[in-house]
Amino acid sequence: MSLNKKTILIIEDNEEAILLYGEILRAENFDVIETSHGKEALAWLDSAQTVPDLIMMDLSFPHMSAKEFVTQLRQQENFRQIPVLVISGNVETQELARGLNASGFIIKPFDLDDFVSTVKRIIQSPRDPIHAS
Repeated sequence: MSLNKKTILIIEDNEEAILLYGEILRAENFDVIETSHGKEALAWLDSAQTVPDLIMMDLSFPHMSAKEFVTQLRQQENFRQIPVLVISGNVETQELARGLNASGFIIKPFDLDDFVSTVKRIIQSPRDPIHAS
């Protein structure tokens, strides 16, 4: 991974969605790590040489809940400050994202420009309050 690129860890079990997100983000010059569930993401984090600048995750994936993932993530000192962006088609996405103390959320289907601007905003200002997209 390049030192000047920002790294985004994606957790998404839908193969088409993860390919789409990866393609969009790589076109914007991000390094992208793709995982299909929370346990896989935690394993990657534990073995990685770098800490991602953002974790972008769906609310629903196999093997553990989004809440379990975020709880385990926040228990680890090195990962507490990583901003989390929730992306979901769930009509309650905003409320659920707030419950996870996420830095932001995107409701599917989304506008491409809004998607990219939300990702960039969170990476540049990860401690801002949650914003709609």
